[in-house]
Amino acid sequence: MATSHTRARVGALALGFIAASATALLLAPHAGADPQSDAQAAIAELEQQISAGDADRGQADTGLGAEDGDLTAVGDGFEQKFANGTVFWSPEHGARVLYGGILAKYTDEGGPTGSLGFPSSSEGPADYRPTGRGASFAAADQPKIYWTPSGGAWVVRGPFTVATDKLGATLGAPTADMTTSGDIVSQEFANGTLTYSRSTGAWTSAPDPNWAQQLSGSSIPGMADSRGDAAADDTNTSDSDTDGTSWWWLLIPFLLILVGLFLIWLFRKARGPKTPDVRADEGRAATAPQATVDESDAAEGAAGAPTTHRGAAAGVAAAAGGAVAAGAATGAREAETSDVGETDVPTPDSGESTVVDDAADDADVAESPEAGEGDRGTAAAVSGDSVSGDSVIDGSVHGHGDGVGYYVANGRREPVPVGAHLPLDDPKQAPDGYPIKVSATDGVYYTPTQPSYAEIEPEVWFASESAAESASFSKSLPD
Repeated sequence: MATSHTRARVGALALGFIAASATALLLAPHAGADPQSDAQAAIAELEQQISAGDADRGQADTGLGAEDGDLTAVGDGFEQKFANGTVFWSPEHGARVLYGGILAKYTDEGGPTGSLGFPSSSEGPADYRPTGRGASFAAADQPKIYWTPSGGAWVVRGPFTVATDKLGATLGAPTADMTTSGDIVSQEFANGTLTYSRSTGAWTSAPDPNWAQQLSGSSIPGMADSRGDAAADDTNTSDSDTDGTSWWWLLIPFLLILVGLFLIWLFRKARGPKTPDVRADEGRAATAPQATVDESDAAEGAAGAPTTHRGAAAGVAAAAGGAVAAGAATGAREAETSDVGETDVPTPDSGESTVVDDAADDADVAESPEAGEGDRGTAAAVSGDSVSGDSVIDGSVHGHGDGVGYYVANGRREPVPVGAHLPLDDPKQAPDGYPIKVSATDGVYYTPTQPSYAEIEPEVWFASESAAESASFSKSLPD
């Protein structure tokens, strides 16, 4: 059981968590953003720029023309067709436009869901005479499509993207797609041929060998397989996770709920034990053999003697001791009880002590609700290591030993913990070995050195201050 200090810390932690959660939710981006709306807005803006001549209008300077159909979802993005071209939108690269021959080649290669991915740049002029054009794409090996009026549209990728970037017009525009033979890839260009070994990184070039020397040692983006498809990479937008939003923010509410439930559980656990399950005691009582208390003990209880329930305790001790002597206890029980101390339980007739193990002390002793003040002897149920009756013990029962019975605190029944003792018939008389008074109503304990100690009528006594604090009681303030 936690102390009040622990409960205060848990409460502070819960408040801090609530404040942090509120801040996180306020600062989180809008997880429910609509990517289709983003695409429509970006495409409309690009269309206006093209119409105004602020963006590329295509090789024939025709612009986009009229819309051809509605905005269509493709991959994890969208496309809008026009009479003279198509605008593609992706979360990573926004709106990009392709025209004519480059658009036709891109469509042949599978478009956004093919190996090239979404366009990463719009079509525009390229450094090939007289009117070369090109566009870049998002796949891992950084592919591009180049088009010239005489050579048509072709894809370069991987090592040949590097070659066209470095050699430009010297190499000329591609005149065919890349071919593959084992780990050797090659491609034809307007002014010659380049070959690259993917296993060694060696270049060869014809007719000019200097091209290979200029390209030697170049860093090559993601390599291509034997079909010319880009190597799998998460930059290929057809496999992208994103839809224009940070989708993982959707997990935040669920995580906050889980953490909140955990803190609630932790706080409730720190408050201490719950009311014991009386129904479980009643179930054990219904199946256990019955043992009756000697009538002399009942008469003794009617006279107000402090041995009101000693007959029941002695019966419990005798039953537990007999079970051990008969070999009914299991090996695990013997191992457990070998480490605990023994308790002297006085017999009702002689005043002598009978030694029993802690199983007898831990037994639940119950008092019948019909018994009067003068007839406190009760029928107890004895079953294995536990004892239970027809009802539970409350604060009106006195004289039970260490850790036995229940006391009442603010209308709630609490089990007497180990290291504690119920009041005797004289509630202000300390049981032997239990000098600490506890006011369960106030949640505090008193020591014999405090001036108000003598006036306190406790609900339960403790053997030490540490035992009381372990049961979540705090020391009372000085008088």
